[in-house]
Amino acid sequence: MDLFATPQYPEVWRRVAWVAGVFVLQAVFGQRLALFGIQPGLLKLAVFLFALRSGALPGVWLGFSVGFLLDLYGQGRLGCFAFSWTLTTYLVGLLDEREVYTSMMTRLWVLGGYSLVQDFLWGWADGLGAAHLFQFMLHNALPSTLYTMLLGTALFVLRPTRSLVSAG
Repeated sequence: MDLFATPQYPEVWRRVAWVAGVFVLQAVFGQRLALFGIQPGLLKLAVFLFALRSGALPGVWLGFSVGFLLDLYGQGRLGCFAFSWTLTTYLVGLLDEREVYTSMMTRLWVLGGYSLVQDFLWGWADGLGAAHLFQFMLHNALPSTLYTMLLGTALFVLRPTRSLVSAG
């Protein structure tokens, strides 16, 4: 699939602009949205929806771009975010809603798995030891994933699936 030859080219760029806006929102207001010190993954949610609605190839490009920006913006080894975001957005993009019907509950569970796997891959690639990785997953990744899933539920209710494939 050639991203630039598809008729959805303007739609993809509109979605990229939304994700860029969410990136700024997360950076500016992330601390204010924290509950008990846990921040939601607004950027994860935006990239997840992008990959779900645009497919695997656009998801890979956006996942890599966002991951690389996070590598430059954050701490840790260069490339860890790019690796984890690229791989997970590719897997979510395989559930392209133009091709596969996904119910709201399925999308919610996939969002949770996407978030946890992404955090695990980042921790593993960054070289956290097994004990530190387990502690990171338990104390950071899991609460953040649950918070992100809560926001995802609200978003999925407000913006239901646009699948072209029926459930039955």
